[in-house]
Amino acid sequence: MNETDESCLVYFEDYKVIGNVVKQRHELRGKILDVKCFQRALGRAEGEKERTLQIPRPIEVQNINLYKVKFVANSEDKRKAIERELCKHYVDIKWPSGNTQNVQLICTLSTDVKGCFKIAKDWGKQAHSRFISHMDGFVFHRVEVLHDIKEKVIEFLKTVNITNPSNVAIIIENEQRTIIIVGQKEEADNLKETVESSINQIIEQEEKERHKVKDTLTNLKPVELKLLEAQRFSQALENNFQDLNVHVNAEKCEILFEGMIGSVQGAKLKIFETRSSFTSGRVQNVPKLSATLYKNEETIEFIQHQLKADGIIAVWEVSDTALDICCTVQKINILEQYGGFEVRGLNKGVQDAYTHLFKLLSFIKQKQHTISKPGIVEHVRSSKGKDSINIIENNLSCDIVVEGDEAFKQMTEKIHGSGVQASCRVFDTRSICAWQGDMTELEVDMIINPSDKGLRFVGGLGKAIISKGGKSIQYEWTYFIGSHGALQDDDVFIGRGGNLKAKHIAHIKSQEWKQGQDKEKILEASVIKCLQEASKIQVSSIAIPAIGCGAKAFPVDISTTCIVSALRKVFLEYQDSSVTEVYLSDMNTKNVEGFTHALMQTFGRSNVMMSDAEIPSPLKIYSENNAQSSTFVTLQGICQHKDGTVAVGNISVTLIKGEIAKQKADVIVNTTAFNLDLRNELSLLHY
Repeated sequence: MNETDESCLVYFEDYKVIGNVVKQRHELRGKILDVKCFQRALGRAEGEKERTLQIPRPIEVQNINLYKVKFVANSEDKRKAIERELCKHYVDIKWPSGNTQNVQLICTLSTDVKGCFKIAKDWGKQAHSRFISHMDGFVFHRVEVLHDIKEKVIEFLKTVNITNPSNVAIIIENEQRTIIIVGQKEEADNLKETVESSINQIIEQEEKERHKVKDTLTNLKPVELKLLEAQRFSQALENNFQDLNVHVNAEKCEILFEGMIGSVQGAKLKIFETRSSFTSGRVQNVPKLSATLYKNEETIEFIQHQLKADGIIAVWEVSDTALDICCTVQKINILEQYGGFEVRGLNKGVQDAYTHLFKLLSFIKQKQHTISKPGIVEHVRSSKGKDSINIIENNLSCDIVVEGDEAFKQMTEKIHGSGVQASCRVFDTRSICAWQGDMTELEVDMIINPSDKGLRFVGGLGKAIISKGGKSIQYEWTYFIGSHGALQDDDVFIGRGGNLKAKHIAHIKSQEWKQGQDKEKILEASVIKCLQEASKIQVSSIAIPAIGCGAKAFPVDISTTCIVSALRKVFLEYQDSSVTEVYLSDMNTKNVEGFTHALMQTFGRSNVMMSDAEIPSPLKIYSENNAQSSTFVTLQGICQHKDGTVAVGNISVTLIKGEIAKQKADVIVNTTAFNLDLRNELSLLHY
């Protein structure tokens, strides 16, 4: 069958019948067939003329990316590769030249090619398809460049190293405002990503440059500036504020700042804070010989070395007969702690600080404003918006807190009555907090879920976990129980947190209180194992409830003490533990108070910071000498037992009415006359 001319050859065993067959009329599917005798020697039917091959006309390929065509035409390797491939299909390529922009495909068929008639029939379609297929192996990217940064972009492009120029090329046009990247897909895509990333960095840098401000600090004393330089404050500021440049002009006693407005204001505030910690003074009538000695380099070095040994940095300026001294000795230190303040220093200084702080707080007002405007949230949280807020805060002496920010969360958390009640920092890097609230709302790596041996989420915490975490948590523990069986005392099953804020949940068996059965030891061991397993998966923050203090009837003081004791043992014995933050969390106020007491007893009252909440179980001591003007003193971290004994840390205090000489004690304290005359102390003389 010859599909080219729609003919076919039929062979007969007896050639004598051919004549009769030709003479007869033949019809196939309603069409009359033209039947002739085929002459093999001539290669055609009897009576037909010899066929001539009609060479297809050249075709022009249109609507193809001109940059791709130019790239291939100018790349000898790529051009020859396509030409060799299309030559196999009788196609010769005429690339654009001069004003010509289209590619021309020329047919190279001849009668010497077997099946040339069939090939010629759809040569044009096949040639065009194959050429387009080859050109699709190349990609084209256009990157537009802003006029303001085009020079910097061009400088960057000069540094770009193209390892294989035959695979990708960069074309710059439109007055250097358009970058064309063309070449093989992988190389061109990577180069486009590099160029766009660099352009974004240049734009960001230009944006920062446009928003940079200059400011000068001029109200420093020469001796204060000298002390700041001794502390290398300029390097510290530039390290803290990456976009800030600091220059010190010692002659004019000035500090020059250049950078983003937020960084400049932050640096000035840091200097004011540092300056407020300086102690300065003036010594008058310094003898000339002493003044000369104080100017001597060796003397200066010796004195400063001695002071540094005591943790003091000091500088001085000598003028005529006076000596101006400035040093870093601090009389009062105020540290912000969890929304409050810790004031340290001498008694008078602390009292004065409290007075000033409360007076300052009385002037602070708070008001909420709602602004409804499209795009306002995005603007406020952008760099421009933050700079604007900084300007408003500095000019109007106020703080602006935006809903959704961390500061707003802390404020609303305090208003709703939950949060940190007490905290302490132990072993330098570990932080432990007694936290009242819903533990499932904490953003921690892991929470501990005390459950029964069947992992049924029946308690308040269990129901909250399933309600907020989703059914995936329930499916997970169902599979665990099915494959491992019921939870044992020393089992810890760590599952995923589902939809909770916590990433993991550590499920343990909650202990039921039975006195005399060492349940407290089992509880402590369970907490220790939880912390060990948490460290294996690099958990850094964990929340622990008051285990067993609900339906299991575990005494609050025993449960909380066991948990805190377990923390202390782990942090002491496993110093490489990844856990650095622990939240002792519960909804019940008494349980949180129990945690607070346990922290005080284990780590010492002085190491535990209390929040503004009322301190649990305080003991009030007052003077009976003047009942109308008695002074109350609240002692924190004190436990009072049923027998009237009061425990202050490791010290027990008992009030007893009776003769002191009759008391069984190692030492008694007696007041007497200056000459030790004991005649008035009849009870002592009697014994």
